[in-house]
Amino acid sequence: MYLLDTDFLIASHFKGESTSRVAHNFAQANFSNHDIFYIDQVVFELATVISHKYSQKEAIEVSHDLRSKKKCILSLNKYDLEEAWQIFDQQKKKGCSFVDCANLAIAKSLGLKIVSFDKFYKKFGVDVLQ
Repeated sequence: MYLLDTDFLIASHFKGESTSRVAHNFAQANFSNHDIFYIDQVVFELATVISHKYSQKEAIEVSHDLRSKKKCILSLNKYDLEEAWQIFDQQKKKGCSFVDCANLAIAKSLGLKIVSFDKFYKKFGVDVLQ
C-alpha cells in the first residue's frame, strides 16, 4: 500500500513536470495491485501549489478529482497528528514541510510506503523515487 506525496501527484497530473515520466512509469508498474492513499493535508498543499504554479482553474479540477476519491483520502487521528508535530519539532533545517511530517507519521502508523521525489524522507529510511 502506498501513500502519495504532493510532488508525485503533481507529476502525475502535469506532463510538463520534470518527474512526470518517472511518476507515470512508477504508477503503471506498481499501482494496479496495490491500494493508494493520500492524506487530506496533501490535497490542501497540492491545491495551493497548482494554483501558484499553473492556474486556479487547474487547482480546482485536480483537487476536485482527488477529493472525489474518498476511499483514498486518509485523515490523521489525534495520535498521528501528535506524532507529526513531534517529527516537525525535531527538524532543524529551514523550510520543513509539516505535510511531509504528517505523511511520515501516518505511513509509520499504518505501514504504508511513501511515494515521493522529496529527499526529506531519505533520512527516515523511506525510499524516494529517482
